[in-house]
Amino acid sequence: MSAHLSGYQEAFIGLLYGEARPELSHFQTQPGLAVYRNGVIKACVDALAANFPSVSRLTGTDFFREMARGYALERPPHEGELVRYGDAFPTFISAYPPARELTYLSAVAELDKLWLEVFCAPSSAPLDVHALANSTADTLGTTSLRLRDSVRWYWHPTLPVFTLWAFNREQTAAPETIHWQGEGALLVRRQQRIFAEPLSQGGSVFLTACRLGATLDQASGKALAAEPALALGPLFSNLLSSGVFAAS
Repeated sequence: MSAHLSGYQEAFIGLLYGEARPELSHFQTQPGLAVYRNGVIKACVDALAANFPSVSRLTGTDFFREMARGYALERPPHEGELVRYGDAFPTFISAYPPARELTYLSAVAELDKLWLEVFCAPSSAPLDVHALANSTADTLGTTSLRLRDSVRWYWHPTLPVFTLWAFNREQTAAPETIHWQGEGALLVRRQQRIFAEPLSQGGSVFLTACRLGATLDQASGKALAAEPALALGPLFSNLLSSGVFAAS
């Protein structure tokens, strides 16, 4: 694409979003411009509704579309494809005045965003658990395991974020009782499907340490410091079977 064409397209997008573009002033009086602008905004709102279904179900369609329109007007897409659109939507929600009392909404949006990231992540092979079969406890403890690209997790210290997100994402009935306490979530793509399960604080700390290159002993120490009652054996076994770690 030539620099001239790229600059023209950038100017046209700016014009759609109300920026003063003298070089395109001849377009400003065209009645079709408003129609085109409305079409672009509607496409952005539709994309947000598709990308953040849990949020939409929690708020209701009218509330969501008005909020999404505010985001679309403030943050135009930077890519032609809208499958990733909304990376700053959780932050926008947290500052959106009509949602001020819905303190859980931005956290639920964060999980919808992570689901998108897992969906769009490149494929990679999981670790073959048999590769660890001959490792001694000492050897295993000093090993660092890489995480697959298609793995995300989230922990909130005060909100039941996984519970709120899961039944809205799956469009099932709300639980009879929701315990308003901290929760986390683990999202993993396996065999072209995305699996989600609850994750404790210690599990979240463990995965974060692994992502930063810590050995298993180091990651375990950090996890136990965050959650002293954490059962490390079952946690590690579950992470292995879930396909969290990447093939070496």
